[in-house]
Amino acid sequence: MRFADRTILLGPHRISPATLLAPMAAVSIPPFREACLAQGCGLATTEMVAARHLTVRRAWRKKKPFERAEGERVLHVQLFGNSPEVLAEGARAAVDFGADALDVNLGCPARKVVGSGSGAALGRDPATAARALAAITAAVAVPVTAKIRAGWDDQSVNLVEAARALADAGAAWISVHPRTRMQMFGGRADWTLIARVVEAVSIPVIGNGDVRSAADAERMVKDTGCAAVMVGRAALGRPWIFGALARGADGDPPVPERLDIFRRYVERYVAWAGAEKAIREVRKHLLWLVRGVPGAPAFRADAQRVRTPGEVSELLERARTTLSAAPSSAIPPGLL
Repeated sequence: MRFADRTILLGPHRISPATLLAPMAAVSIPPFREACLAQGCGLATTEMVAARHLTVRRAWRKKKPFERAEGERVLHVQLFGNSPEVLAEGARAAVDFGADALDVNLGCPARKVVGSGSGAALGRDPATAARALAAITAAVAVPVTAKIRAGWDDQSVNLVEAARALADAGAAWISVHPRTRMQMFGGRADWTLIARVVEAVSIPVIGNGDVRSAADAERMVKDTGCAAVMVGRAALGRPWIFGALARGADGDPPVPERLDIFRRYVERYVAWAGAEKAIREVRKHLLWLVRGVPGAPAFRADAQRVRTPGEVSELLERARTTLSAAPSSAIPPGLL
């Protein structure tokens, strides 16, 4: 299935290919979104932004996470918060700054987030979550989407109820990660739950969870009827997965091409955040880059020692001769 031939609408915006990068904290920043978009991703959502920060400290809205990535036609900003009022005010600030569309985080399982009553904690209460989304849609004139989980735990799977309430409240689409909050990212994503949401609502449903390849993406669409697929952890160190989805054929680029893509990413990250912060964060991306690649252990050891952009450049240059390509199937599924 060629996702380049599939389109999904987000208000006035045509998203094609019908593939999305998931919002991931400290990952879905402008340089990484740019890398994924350049490889064929249809829409790259920002990392989550606290709506409260936009209301209590309005200067915070000028922080770099709000910057539009190069080539980013649609700036899709994800907000999290614990009340309709705070989310609505944060939404107004985000749109003032330039957001083209908003997403409401109703699924983040992180302890700090749920401890504040946000993320999966807000998603636990579909009625309040729907009031929050309705407050946002009343406050702004851009499309508003929502991202949900299956529920809090196996005894409180409420995603169908939540999806219906959110659709009635005006959601443009709903992204479904069919794991419970208590599962975090363990176990398997239950795609049958995505299919149940597709049957329950008339708005588009985005499938998310355990898509590691073009074959997985095709199977998800066929098994669930979802309108598009969202990729998160499988894109870490592999932004080219979106190229595979776009053309409907698996296969990673040769190592030299991967290194060129990564070099560009590092350059953009340094320009965006400064050398010290960029290199600190880039180290983990270097480790993701070589998952499943023969010769990776020595590369990883060197990657943990880099301190400057020049050292990263030297490491990537050495890797051209010390690494060899491995098939995508060699990547341990448990790491994705």
